[in-house]
Amino acid sequence: MDDEFHDLQRKFANEHSAVFEDTDENKIIYTELFGKYTELIEGFLDARLKATIPDFSMHDFMELLIAREEEMRSSDVFDVLVSCADFTTFKELMLAHKTEMNGVGPQLKLDVRPVSFFSDEQLDGEEMPDLNLCITPLRPKGSSFLQ
Repeated sequence: MDDEFHDLQRKFANEHSAVFEDTDENKIIYTELFGKYTELIEGFLDARLKATIPDFSMHDFMELLIAREEEMRSSDVFDVLVSCADFTTFKELMLAHKTEMNGVGPQLKLDVRPVSFFSDEQLDGEEMPDLNLCITPLRPKGSSFLQ
Protein backbone atom coordinates (compact mmCIF):
# COMPACT_ATOMS: atom_id res chain seq x y z
CA MET A 1 0.00 0.00 0.00
CA ASP A 2 1.08 3.55 -0.56
CA ASP A 3 1.87 6.41 1.82
CA GLU A 4 -1.66 7.80 1.59
CA PHE A 5 -3.07 4.51 2.90
CA HIS A 6 -0.58 4.43 5.78
CA ASP A 7 -1.30 8.08 6.59
CA LEU A 8 -5.01 7.24 6.74
CA GLN A 9 -4.33 4.38 9.18
CA ARG A 10 -1.95 6.50 11.26
CA LYS A 11 -4.43 9.38 11.53
CA PHE A 12 -7.20 7.02 12.65
CA ALA A 13 -4.92 5.39 15.22
CA ASN A 14 -3.79 8.80 16.53
CA GLU A 15 -7.40 9.84 17.08
CA HIS A 16 -8.75 6.63 18.60
CA SER A 17 -6.03 4.39 20.08
CA ALA A 18 -6.17 6.07 23.51
CA VAL A 19 -9.47 4.36 24.42
CA PHE A 20 -8.07 0.84 23.97
CA GLU A 21 -6.90 -1.25 26.92
CA ASP A 22 -4.90 -4.47 26.78
CA THR A 23 -7.46 -6.74 28.43
CA ASP A 24 -9.47 -9.76 27.30
CA GLU A 25 -12.71 -7.82 27.74
CA ASN A 26 -13.76 -5.63 24.81
CA LYS A 27 -15.71 -2.43 25.32
CA ILE A 28 -18.67 -1.52 23.11
CA ILE A 29 -16.75 1.50 21.80
CA TYR A 30 -14.21 -0.88 20.23
CA THR A 31 -16.94 -2.34 18.01
CA GLU A 32 -18.10 1.13 17.00
CA LEU A 33 -14.54 2.21 16.17
CA PHE A 34 -13.92 -1.01 14.25
CA GLY A 35 -17.00 -0.25 12.14
CA LYS A 36 -15.72 3.26 11.42
CA TYR A 37 -12.26 1.90 10.59
CA THR A 38 -13.70 -0.72 8.24
CA GLU A 39 -15.82 1.90 6.45
CA LEU A 40 -12.81 4.20 6.17
CA ILE A 41 -10.55 1.50 4.69
CA GLU A 42 -13.24 0.12 2.38
CA GLY A 43 -14.06 3.64 1.18
CA PHE A 44 -10.41 4.35 0.48
CA LEU A 45 -9.91 1.08 -1.41
CA ASP A 46 -13.17 1.48 -3.34
CA ALA A 47 -12.32 5.05 -4.41
CA ARG A 48 -8.77 4.09 -5.39
CA LEU A 49 -9.91 1.05 -7.39
CA LYS A 50 -12.71 2.99 -9.13
CA ALA A 51 -10.19 5.66 -10.14
CA THR A 52 -7.89 3.01 -11.58
CA ILE A 53 -10.34 0.49 -13.07
CA PRO A 54 -13.27 1.70 -15.16
CA ASP A 55 -16.64 0.13 -14.17
CA PHE A 56 -15.14 -1.32 -10.96
CA SER A 57 -17.68 -3.01 -8.68
CA MET A 58 -16.75 -3.85 -5.06
CA HIS A 59 -19.46 -6.54 -5.03
CA ASP A 60 -17.98 -8.26 -8.11
CA PHE A 61 -14.50 -7.89 -6.66
CA MET A 62 -15.54 -9.59 -3.40
CA GLU A 63 -17.16 -12.45 -5.31
CA LEU A 64 -13.96 -12.87 -7.32
CA LEU A 65 -11.88 -12.98 -4.13
CA ILE A 66 -14.17 -15.61 -2.61
CA ALA A 67 -14.03 -17.71 -5.79
CA ARG A 68 -10.21 -17.57 -5.80
CA GLU A 69 -9.70 -17.82 -2.05
CA GLU A 70 -7.25 -20.72 -2.26
CA GLU A 71 -5.08 -18.89 -4.82
CA MET A 72 -5.17 -15.67 -2.83
CA ARG A 73 -4.21 -17.13 0.58
CA SER A 74 -0.49 -16.68 -0.13
CA SER A 75 -0.94 -13.16 -1.51
CA ASP A 76 0.12 -10.01 0.37
CA VAL A 77 -2.96 -8.24 -0.98
CA PHE A 78 -5.20 -10.88 0.56
CA ASP A 79 -3.40 -10.53 3.90
CA VAL A 80 -3.94 -6.76 3.89
CA LEU A 81 -7.62 -7.12 2.98
CA VAL A 82 -8.22 -9.73 5.67
CA SER A 83 -6.35 -7.75 8.32
CA CYS A 84 -8.51 -4.69 7.60
CA ALA A 85 -11.64 -6.75 8.24
CA ASP A 86 -10.43 -8.66 11.31
CA PHE A 87 -11.36 -7.22 14.73
CA THR A 88 -8.47 -8.89 16.59
CA THR A 89 -5.92 -7.48 14.15
CA PHE A 90 -7.56 -4.05 14.43
CA LYS A 91 -7.39 -4.12 18.24
CA GLU A 92 -3.72 -5.21 18.14
CA LEU A 93 -2.98 -2.36 15.74
CA MET A 94 -4.62 0.19 18.06
CA LEU A 95 -2.86 -1.20 21.16
CA ALA A 96 0.53 -1.23 19.42
CA HIS A 97 0.05 2.37 18.31
CA LYS A 98 -1.03 3.43 21.81
CA THR A 99 2.01 1.71 23.35
CA GLU A 100 4.35 3.35 20.89
CA MET A 101 2.82 6.80 21.35
CA ASN A 102 3.27 6.46 25.12
CA GLY A 103 6.96 5.65 24.60
CA VAL A 104 6.62 2.22 26.16
CA GLY A 105 7.80 -1.03 24.68
CA PRO A 106 10.99 -2.53 23.40
CA GLN A 107 12.83 -0.04 21.25
CA LEU A 108 16.48 -0.93 20.75
CA LYS A 109 19.48 0.60 19.07
CA LEU A 110 22.10 -1.69 17.60
CA ASP A 111 25.63 -0.32 17.44
CA VAL A 112 28.13 -2.53 15.63
CA ARG A 113 31.83 -1.65 15.75
CA PRO A 114 34.76 -3.72 14.56
CA VAL A 115 37.39 -4.49 17.19
CA SER A 116 40.91 -5.77 16.89
CA PHE A 117 41.40 -9.47 16.37
CA PHE A 118 44.14 -11.84 17.30
CA SER A 119 45.46 -14.22 14.70
CA ASP A 120 46.50 -16.75 17.33
CA GLU A 121 42.84 -17.27 18.30
CA GLN A 122 41.88 -18.18 14.75
CA LEU A 123 42.98 -21.83 14.33
CA ASP A 124 41.38 -22.63 11.01
CA GLY A 125 39.96 -20.70 8.10
CA GLU A 126 40.34 -17.06 7.27
CA GLU A 127 41.32 -14.46 9.87
CA MET A 128 38.31 -12.23 10.54
CA PRO A 129 37.71 -9.43 13.05
CA ASP A 130 35.36 -9.96 15.97
CA LEU A 131 32.36 -7.66 16.19
CA ASN A 132 31.55 -5.71 19.30
CA LEU A 133 27.76 -5.62 19.51
CA CYS A 134 26.21 -3.05 21.79
CA ILE A 135 22.41 -3.05 22.15
CA THR A 136 20.89 -0.15 24.03
CA PRO A 137 17.32 1.10 24.59
CA LEU A 138 16.14 3.76 22.18
CA ARG A 139 13.02 5.91 22.34
CA PRO A 140 12.74 8.09 19.26
CA LYS A 141 10.17 10.81 19.68
CA GLY A 142 7.46 11.09 17.05
CA SER A 143 8.12 7.69 15.51
CA SER A 144 5.23 5.46 14.62
CA PHE A 145 4.80 1.79 13.90
CA LEU A 146 2.45 2.61 11.02
CA GLN A 147 4.89 3.21 8.17
